[in-house]
Amino acid sequence: MQRPYILHASALCLLLIAACGGDKPPPGAPIVAAPGGAVGGTPPLDPRTAAPSPDDMARAAASVDRFHALAAAADEEAYFAMFDEGGVFLGTDGKERWTVPQFRTYAHPRFATGKAWSFRSIHRDLSVRGDVAWFDEDLDTPNLGRARGSGVLVRSAQGEWKVAQYNLSVPIPNERFDAAKRVIEGGAPAPVAVPTAVPVPTAAPGAKPATPGTDPPICARAREARKRGSAAAAALEAQCRASGGTP
Repeated sequence: MQRPYILHASALCLLLIAACGGDKPPPGAPIVAAPGGAVGGTPPLDPRTAAPSPDDMARAAASVDRFHALAAAADEEAYFAMFDEGGVFLGTDGKERWTVPQFRTYAHPRFATGKAWSFRSIHRDLSVRGDVAWFDEDLDTPNLGRARGSGVLVRSAQGEWKVAQYNLSVPIPNERFDAAKRVIEGGAPAPVAVPTAVPVPTAAPGAKPATPGTDPPICARAREARKRGSAAAAALEAQCRASGGTP
């Protein structure tokens, strides 16, 4: 007579668990963690794939703007404090890959003059995923002209965006790349077109030679062309001699 009673009590227990505890496991059952670390529920959002907040985007962009502004203001201490530990700066020269201490050694003399460099971003694309941001931007610079910068930011434990890498480059138009490649590889620059007909005047019969120390203006132009290595130097020198001067 006791066995039916035990069966009925077990069935009642299961009904109570279903009604009061939902899918809660019975005491002593192993707890299985869901992917992402959540226990028995929906896993948290992965910050690497979650869409960034507008505040994250604005703060990351402001950090890049501040990075450039500090260089323009020649604030050396604050500028190099913008770098993350282990940060890298890549310059336009192929040999210019600097750690932060190396870059500071290179740049210190310029900061010491009170004027480092001025980069103005005229267009920027920026992405943020979790604690990492990356960007590329078109720059207007007084010395390089139009340039390009790209880089990576990482968020510190204090919530500040730090520069892990900045890469400065000068875009070369495709139609001019062969000439640029020749120079980079150490070869001679592309030949400069020379006018096919350069008049070479001859001194008129009986013309008086130029007064010593007062060469015709063409001679100064010839000397300047020779200094620059211009292909027109020879023709200018001939004109100088024909005018009675000394190139």
